[in-house]
Amino acid sequence: MKTQCLAVFALLLSLTTAFAQPPTNNGDVNAAERPAQLLASANWRMKVGDAPLLATRGNDAAELALERNALVAKKTVTITTGDDMGAHTSVVWSIPLSGAVNELVFQPDGNLVVVDTANKVLWQTNTKGQGHILRFYGDGVLDLFDKTNGSVWRK
Repeated sequence: MKTQCLAVFALLLSLTTAFAQPPTNNGDVNAAERPAQLLASANWRMKVGDAPLLATRGNDAAELALERNALVAKKTVTITTGDDMGAHTSVVWSIPLSGAVNELVFQPDGNLVVVDTANKVLWQTNTKGQGHILRFYGDGVLDLFDKTNGSVWRK
């Protein structure tokens, strides 16, 4: 039984490692990077108040959140030694929005949009027909890539 449990654990660990490998970031590979990655075909959505999209880099983490008046990327840096030990959060970037902000949508056509309650576009990346993969990194960078892994939009 113990051998079977170890075999199952080893298999799960190898699968986790295989699927958790980060995609390349225009050639840069960082083994500690764990970006959030979304495909346009999935028609991903985040409503105001939903849990943020999370990504990590080593001991640091970033979150992308849709707030009532802005799309915000925050970064939390964890300091493990010295007088400033602990987690420190700061805004990396923010896109102000006006109107009845409702949803952030990564559309199947590759455009990332914020829509209001009537589905009117309040903000967009203007990447219709170009965006294929959306990646959010642990440093707060949001990047849209085309099918050849070329960056078509970055914040």
